[in-house]
Amino acid sequence: MFYLNKFNKYIRLYIFFLGSILFLNLILTSNSYGNTFKIINIEVSEEFDLNFKKEKIYEKAFRKAFEELISKITISENKKRLKNVNIFDVKRLIDSFNIGEEEFMHNKYFAKFNVNFNRKKVIFFLENQNIYTSSPQKVDVLFIPILIRGKKEELIIFENNPFYKNWNEDSEKDSLINYVLPIEDIEDRKILMSNIDMLEEYDFREFLNKYNLENYITQIIYFENNNLRILTKINLKNDKSTISKNYKDIQIDDQVFLNRFINELKINYEDKWKKLNVINTSIKLPINLSLSSSSYKKIKLFEKTLDGFDFVYEFNIDYFDNENIFYNIVYNGSPKNFLTQMDDRGLVVEKQNEIWSIK
Repeated sequence: MFYLNKFNKYIRLYIFFLGSILFLNLILTSNSYGNTFKIINIEVSEEFDLNFKKEKIYEKAFRKAFEELISKITISENKKRLKNVNIFDVKRLIDSFNIGEEEFMHNKYFAKFNVNFNRKKVIFFLENQNIYTSSPQKVDVLFIPILIRGKKEELIIFENNPFYKNWNEDSEKDSLINYVLPIEDIEDRKILMSNIDMLEEYDFREFLNKYNLENYITQIIYFENNNLRILTKINLKNDKSTISKNYKDIQIDDQVFLNRFINELKINYEDKWKKLNVINTSIKLPINLSLSSSSYKKIKLFEKTLDGFDFVYEFNIDYFDNENIFYNIVYNGSPKNFLTQMDDRGLVVEKQNEIWSIK
């Protein structure tokens, strides 16, 4: 019996150390892919002649990737400020890149690049330019444009509304907002008509419930004698705001003018979304968190989740035993935001004294 118990003890130790090795391998594997801003499918081309140089192609791809990155992680006014950044500074921000496709055709070279920018280097580089970085989070937003021409009886929401018809016609590649337009419905029109005298106070709750979306932007557009007033109600991340603007000499029946005008409105909404997702590196919230060392799937999900959070400054393993792994996390945000992000990915965090745990 003594030898049997001793044998069982060694077996348990062997399983523990084997599990530790597998776990450490999992750590090394998962961490090697995090902490980058990924820009994919950057298309470049160059004449294939005696002056052709691959280095020139690379620099062109890096600059285009950097411009797209800036469009995603900073507000629009910063594009001009960063337009002439030295290519050597851009290169220093890159962790890796690869060429997805390349071909020679009609004496021309074509290629698609995927570029990975080092997240920390990018954030510090921009902060040195007094520019704050936003987390490039995509979001689905219910967008309801309501056009009222002249008298209030002329309410237009679907087929004859140029804003409705053209809003998603020219979506930018680097856009973070996916606009979900309501489907033409007689009932929706009845609801709006019945509330036409109080549209500016109407909460559009029936529409939100119908499309099961929490984020929304509604436009009430008054158009008369080429003068236009837009009342915009915005609810993003439960941050509510109302914007009212007047425009003169607006030609909404001119397609070129309309497309440019819509693009300007979209830029304003994108900037609003980016400002709500600013990464504030001055906030360094330390979080101590434990997780069962036997839950390999949950460990992998947890670390993949941390790798995907732009608000996670860094994380590492403090120590581990045969029951739990103890992590130390530095988070650029509030505890509430961290808990919400964890919950969104199916990871329930229990707050217990100084060390939180995932069950």
